[in-house]
Amino acid sequence: MSTLSSASSQSSVDSSGLPSPPPSPLEVPLCPYVPGAKFVVHRHEPKTTFEMGYWEYGHNPPKVTGNLSHFDYCIAHPPEPGRKHPEDERYIEIAKVLRGGEACGAQTVLTADGFVAKFFDPMYYDFNDGYWPGEKTNVTGYADKHYITEAGAYSELSRTSVYGSITPIYYGSWTTNVSVIVDGLEKTREVRLVMVEYIPGTTMFDMDPRELTGKERENIMIKVIESKIDLLFVGVRHEDFEPRNIMLSLPDGSDTYEIDDFRLCVIDYAQCDLLKDDGPPNVPVAEVHNPLFYWSGQDRWSKWGWLPPRCEAQDWMWSIWGNGGRDERYLKVERDPQSRLAKPRREF
Repeated sequence: MSTLSSASSQSSVDSSGLPSPPPSPLEVPLCPYVPGAKFVVHRHEPKTTFEMGYWEYGHNPPKVTGNLSHFDYCIAHPPEPGRKHPEDERYIEIAKVLRGGEACGAQTVLTADGFVAKFFDPMYYDFNDGYWPGEKTNVTGYADKHYITEAGAYSELSRTSVYGSITPIYYGSWTTNVSVIVDGLEKTREVRLVMVEYIPGTTMFDMDPRELTGKERENIMIKVIESKIDLLFVGVRHEDFEPRNIMLSLPDGSDTYEIDDFRLCVIDYAQCDLLKDDGPPNVPVAEVHNPLFYWSGQDRWSKWGWLPPRCEAQDWMWSIWGNGGRDERYLKVERDPQSRLAKPRREF
């Protein structure tokens, strides 16, 4: 359990007339997820995304009401309970912060024993609504949603053929206690986390495609495009499929992507859809098992410098996947002359 100190405060009553936690002069305590911090964690089973209703279109946590501060709101609104396994315990120590700090959302760290731990702590989500000035964000609701979604996605992926190749290995969902001292009294909060494999390498966001050869960009983009389709066909639609969430790892002794022997790994499943929740109409079928049904017209990747302009990119994609891809594991397709996005004919 990690313990921090906070300034003294006085109790108050919220808008419902019920006693609220003592307000803190500080909006949030200092972030506890720093190198050297130690935590005791216990195995935790969250509710499923289906039970939470996350499959419903446009589902978002309810709005915040009342005038509680960020600190008080987190104290008053614990995470969804789930099922805790106190007998399954481990100790972790933070060696390095990978992404963290106030208002950045989930805190992602490297542990001393070489795993990635991702803490979904609402205290360090942004409490200010970025769309509606003066409105507050339901930080606990969003932390719950991200945790439950990511845990559910990894659980689903762990039973598929892509697990451990284009996804990190999953080491489970956990819960820990984080404490803060207020007026000499210890207040303890439960915080959920997931643990996954550490992927050495770099994100595509941190790379400049202009510094790569055409062959290197091609090898990378083939794996990028195929990874998104492969995830989709095992039941996970990644809704934050951006360069920052795609890791590239070269084999030992290599410094080039000219040879197709590097690993591409898609990370961060906090924002995704599990297609089993949506039902059969939304589950991809074999008749569309080809990237060309999904990737023609992806202009963002051209703007980012990873693909050439649209028409050239479309011709390149057809040269790769028209006949089923380099290893012929996709459906062979014919180009639809009526499609402005150069998509295949649909034969069904």
